[in-house]
Amino acid sequence: MPGASKEQRSGRIFEIFHRKWVRRSLCIILILALAVPYMVWQATGLELNLISYQSDRLPQELNGFKILQVSDLHNNEYGKNQEKLLQMTKKAKPDMIAITGDLIDRNDIEHAVDYVQGAVSIAPVFYVPGNHEAEHPEGYQKLKKELDAMGVVVLEDEAVTLTRGNAKIQVIGMRDPEFYESGDSEDEKEIFAQRLSATPTGEMFTILLSHRPELMELYRSEKIDLVFSGHVHGGLVRLPFIGAPFAIDQKIFPQYTKGLYQEGDTAMVVSGGAGNGLSSFFRLWNFPELVLTTLYSKPLSVEVETSTAEDQS
Repeated sequence: MPGASKEQRSGRIFEIFHRKWVRRSLCIILILALAVPYMVWQATGLELNLISYQSDRLPQELNGFKILQVSDLHNNEYGKNQEKLLQMTKKAKPDMIAITGDLIDRNDIEHAVDYVQGAVSIAPVFYVPGNHEAEHPEGYQKLKKELDAMGVVVLEDEAVTLTRGNAKIQVIGMRDPEFYESGDSEDEKEIFAQRLSATPTGEMFTILLSHRPELMELYRSEKIDLVFSGHVHGGLVRLPFIGAPFAIDQKIFPQYTKGLYQEGDTAMVVSGGAGNGLSSFFRLWNFPELVLTTLYSKPLSVEVETSTAEDQS
């Protein structure tokens, strides 16, 4: 505004600022400036969450047995050579580490291998592949070769027996249904069910490692004692007091997203995931996590000593 006075210029700026679209734009910019750092913090912060599980079927020799679940890492990096992730793993003092799928993202495996390389020196590692491994067979084959070389127990629709003292339990590991490549998700889940049924559970206490939590009804029908699952990243967004409003492969307000679920004699631990894939890079009120589940063969109880007036006299 050539030749305009200072008062005229100030008035012009004041007029522009009071236009609705300008105010709205500034509000959006301010919200984004606050929200983006918060969402990055939510997506990269890492928690160690604790769960206690009790079953009368668990042998006494395994009372206090600790299983650290690592799910959906998606090749994310937590410090150089996964230092932060390995420190948290070591601090948990697990007896067993269960990796329940989506360890890689696309064909990238470097950070996933760095973690497992350190984890095998902390506790025995058991692994089952998820849908991302099924979708990227080249990356999965490279990963599997590395895992085999490190002594990881890779389970592909098979079972192994875990022994402590005279006690034995069974660990079953299932590939993600997408490995069956029928082109129809319902057909793939049917094949999955048939293969799980073909794996005998016997009378031993049975742990199942399986990527998909939405198959809980199947796990219950197969009389699995304890399932470790992941896949849904806790729903990505978790509303306070409500939980996740949606999750992949489940209906709106899904039933299985994060935590411990019990239906009949079958319990399932669903991890919210330790990482974020390229298609699920944000989280809200839902930190990435490792889950440490402690198994108990006896009911948890609190002993309270009582005394009478005569005792104190």
